[in-house]
Amino acid sequence: MTIKTPPDRTAQAVKARRQHSNALLNRVRDAIAELHKDHARITKSAIVRRSGVSGTFLNQNAEARALAEAAVARADGHHAQRRQQAVGHINASWPERAINAEQGLKQATAEIHT
Repeated sequence: MTIKTPPDRTAQAVKARRQHSNALLNRVRDAIAELHKDHARITKSAIVRRSGVSGTFLNQNAEARALAEAAVARADGHHAQRRQQAVGHINASWPERAINAEQGLKQATAEIHT
């Protein structure tokens, strides 16, 4: 004997599941925003820890996965850009120091010979 579930109960269950998923998605969004605000390293595991959602939810829910992957990619881009700027600053400063040292040497030599 098969018992049929009334359509209104099914609709209520689907609605409750959607609401729960939306609540979890909001927690993921909030966690990403907090990590960004705190200048913390943004990784999937950091998002899971901060949001309190399961890693399974983050990987199986397409929207949550897309949010996390976009945040990680953005963060990696920012880190790479900062590293590149730091390297650029270092590379720009050594020729300047070399020129200053050369000028200092010329000035010291001139003072010795006079």
